[in-house]
Amino acid sequence: MARRQLAPPVTKGAFTLLCVDDNRVNQKLISKLCEKYGQPCEVASNGREAVDMYKSDPERFRCILMALYPSSLDRQRMEISPDQHLTMPEDSAMPVLNGFDAAREIRAYEEESMRPHVPDPPLSGQISTGPNGTSTTQDNADKKCPQKRPTRRAILVGASAPGASTLSSRYTDAGFDLVMSKPYHVRMIVDLLFGGPATNIVSLYGGIDEKELVEAGYPLQLRPWSPPCETNVRDVVLGR
Repeated sequence: MARRQLAPPVTKGAFTLLCVDDNRVNQKLISKLCEKYGQPCEVASNGREAVDMYKSDPERFRCILMALYPSSLDRQRMEISPDQHLTMPEDSAMPVLNGFDAAREIRAYEEESMRPHVPDPPLSGQISTGPNGTSTTQDNADKKCPQKRPTRRAILVGASAPGASTLSSRYTDAGFDLVMSKPYHVRMIVDLLFGGPATNIVSLYGGIDEKELVEAGYPLQLRPWSPPCETNVRDVVLGR
């Protein structure tokens, strides 16, 4: 069966989206959508993977889409919190590390990393003489192998239970900038993640400014393709 042909990516320097979801269907949906628009995307299956991936290269991931509850949600298990927002029992969260705790770790890491560093005065035991007779300290040694540190906070988007379309204190306290409800809506994803300065959350919430966003290639456009003569319509719809 002939496959459709996508044109080469047209993005210049689009930021990488980090999609955190333990549901393989959701992972595939976001990955396929990103592929169609030329949006770089990486997937983590739990909060621990997400935190480790972000810490390894924080400047690469400008936006993190974090699943908080399963999409195949049994609404009968949902509870109403005191502030009239829907909540779910803890056993419905992602394995290993849930989305709320992962968000808190990311924010704590950013706060610590961006705090001005004042080097401690070298102790006598920390000073050594180099091969040319110069004095070196542990601080100088650290500069030879700098760690990647964030220079600005990532945009955290929580993908929550149906009906959770507004931020409550539980989301803001964990560090989320925005919350959207599952199941994912394609039009919303396109506008918020692939759109221009007027709708792109990375620009609206301060991840990058409008000029940087445009220079990176946003708004992204659906990549054109030319279906072979024998392409089956069903294959096109299913993305085969």
